[in-house]
Amino acid sequence: MKSRRGVFLLLFAAVSTGVAVRCGVSLPLPLEAILHRIDAVSLVGLLLIVSGSLGARMVSFWFPQEAGDEMAVQHYALGLGIIGTILFVTGSIAAFSRGIIFAIILAAAWIGRNHLSRGLAFLRLPSTLKRLWIRSDGVTRLVYLLASMMLLVALMEALVPPFAYDSLMYHLRAPQLFLAEGRILTLPELWQANGPLLIQMLYGAGMAAGSDLTPAVLHLATGVMLVLATFHATCRLGGEHAAWLALAILLGVPAILLWSALPYADVAWALFQFLSLDALLQWSKEGEDGWLYLAGAQLGFALGSKYLALGFAVAIGLFFLVQIRRNGFQRSLRAVILIALAAGITAAPWYLRNALILGNPVFPFYFGGAGWGLERADQLLSYMHSFGRQHLGGLIAFWDIFFNPRAYRTMGVERLTPAFLVAFLVLMPAQRKKFGVLGFFVLAPLIFWWFGSRQLRFLLPLLPVAAILAGLMMQEVLDRLRASRAAALLIRGVLLVLMGVTLFNNFAIVYELQFFRVMVGMETREAFLARTVYDYPGIRAALEELNPEEQILFLWDGQGYYCRERCIADADQAGWINLRRDYGSHAAIAAALRAGAVDLLLVGKGDAAWMIEHDPTGAQEAAYDDFMGTFIPRYTERLYEDEQILVVRLLTDD
Repeated sequence: MKSRRGVFLLLFAAVSTGVAVRCGVSLPLPLEAILHRIDAVSLVGLLLIVSGSLGARMVSFWFPQEAGDEMAVQHYALGLGIIGTILFVTGSIAAFSRGIIFAIILAAAWIGRNHLSRGLAFLRLPSTLKRLWIRSDGVTRLVYLLASMMLLVALMEALVPPFAYDSLMYHLRAPQLFLAEGRILTLPELWQANGPLLIQMLYGAGMAAGSDLTPAVLHLATGVMLVLATFHATCRLGGEHAAWLALAILLGVPAILLWSALPYADVAWALFQFLSLDALLQWSKEGEDGWLYLAGAQLGFALGSKYLALGFAVAIGLFFLVQIRRNGFQRSLRAVILIALAAGITAAPWYLRNALILGNPVFPFYFGGAGWGLERADQLLSYMHSFGRQHLGGLIAFWDIFFNPRAYRTMGVERLTPAFLVAFLVLMPAQRKKFGVLGFFVLAPLIFWWFGSRQLRFLLPLLPVAAILAGLMMQEVLDRLRASRAAALLIRGVLLVLMGVTLFNNFAIVYELQFFRVMVGMETREAFLARTVYDYPGIRAALEELNPEEQILFLWDGQGYYCRERCIADADQAGWINLRRDYGSHAAIAAALRAGAVDLLLVGKGDAAWMIEHDPTGAQEAAYDDFMGTFIPRYTERLYEDEQILVVRLLTDD
C-alpha cells in the first residue's frame, strides 16, 4: 500500500507540475519558478523508481534470494547504467528523440514492475535514518544534523539554471545537440561529446522532458548514493561508529557538495567505480559469482562515464595478480574473466564506436583520430598534464595536495581534508594485514592519478575508500582511548569542524551568488545567467548583431550551451592554434572563416589567461598575442567588450 501511495504521489507531482509548466499558460514568476523545481525533482524521482526496480530485477538473476534495502544503491546505479547505455546504443543506431527516450524508460519500468518496492527504497530512507538517530550519541547526532543541512544547501546549488563551465561546454551541450539532431552525433570539434557519456544520456532524458534542471538534481542523487554506499560499506567492515567517522571525513571535503550539485559526471563515475569495488570486496568475503557479475557491470558503467576508469580496471587486474597466492590461480583467473566479460558488455559500445568511427577508442587522446592529428592531441595532453607539474615529486608535492592545492584544482573550493592522511596508516604492518585490500585501492589509483592529469576532482573515486580507511583507523584509536574521553571528543570535534567548513563554504556560494532569488522567482532566469555565466552578456550581444544564416566562432571559450546552433564553441580552447596550423597566414584564415559563414568572433579573454597559465609549451601565449596583436586590428571591428569577453565582426574584405 505504501509503495502504491509513493508512486501515486510522485506521478501526481510530476504530471500536475509538468502540465502547469508546459501548457503555455502565463503564471506569476514566483509560482512558475517553484513549479519548475518541483517538476525537476519529480522527474528525477520517477527515473530513480524505474532505475531501482530495473536494477533489482537484474540483480535477482544473480542473487535469487530477495535483497533488502542494503542493496538499494547497487540497484539504483545498475538501473541507471543500463538505461543510459541503452539510450546511447539506440541513439547511435536509430534515434535519440523524445519518443524513443520515453519508450525506453517505459520499457524499463515494465521489466522491473515486480520489483517496485526496491525502486521505492529511497522513500524509506527517512525511517531508516530515524532508527539510526535514536540509537546514536550526541556527537553522532551532530554529524547527522550537519549532513542534513549539507543536503539542503546542495539541493539549492542544484536547483538553479545551469551555470558551471564544463556543463555548458559538453555535459549538457552534447545531449542538447543530440536531441536537436535526433541521434547521437560524431563531433570531433567538441571532443568531449565523443567520449564516454553515460550519465549525460540520462541528462538527455530530463532535457527531452523540457527541464534542464533535472541533470543537476540527478547528479546530486548520485552524490547522495555515494555517501550512503560509503556509510553502509563502513558499517559492514567496522560498525556504525566507524561509519559515522567515515561519513564525517568524506563530507569534510569542501568541494564534495558542489561536485555533486553541478551537472557534471565525476560523482556518477565515482559512484559506479566505488560500487564495483564494494561488490569485489563482498565476493572476497562470500565467494558468490553474483558479486563478480555486479562488480564487472559497475566497472563497465564507470568506464562508460570516464576514460579515467581505465586506471581502476588495471588496478583490479593487478589486485588479482597480487592475490594469486591467496585465491589460487584458477579462482583468480575465473574471477578476472567474469568481471571482464560483464565490464566488456556494459562498456564496449562507447569504445567500439570511437574505434570504428573516429579511429581511436580513447579519442582524441594519445593517437588522435578524425580531425585530430598527433600535434593537436599532444597540445591537449600538455594542458591535461599541466596541473601540479611544478612539483616533480617528494614531500613538498604531497604536502601541497592537502594544504596548498592551487596548482591541482579547477575550482576555488577544491581541497582535501587532512583527515585523509590517517588512511596512510595502512602502510604499517599491523594495519596492512587487516586493511591491505582497501589500502591497495587507495594507493594504486593515487599512483595512476599522479602520472596522469593531477586535477583534484579526478581523485573523487578513491575518496570514499580513503574515508573508510581513515574512519576504521580512527575508530581503532578511539577504542584504545576509551578511558580518555577528552581525546575522543577532540578527534570527533575536529571532524565536526571540517564538516562545518564544508557547510560554510557551500552556503557562502549560495549566499554570494544569490541562488535563492532565482529559485523562488525573485529574479528571472536571464538575469541570473547574466550574473553567473561570464560570457552570457557577450553571447546575447553577439546574437543581436549576428547576420541571418551565419555563425559565431568562439575562441578560447567552450561554453556553447546558451548559443545553441548559432555558435561553434572552442572545446579544446586551442582554436586559433589549430587555425594557424591548418591555414598558415592570417589572410587564408579570414578567407576560410568567411567561406564557412562565420560572421562574428567571440573571444574568451579570461579563458585565454587560464590556458596560458596551464600551457608549458608557450603555444597558447604566442597564439593569443598573435591573434589580439595582429589579426584583430587588421581583419575585424569591435562590437562588444567587457572584462572577460570580446566580440568582433569579421570584415568582409582584407
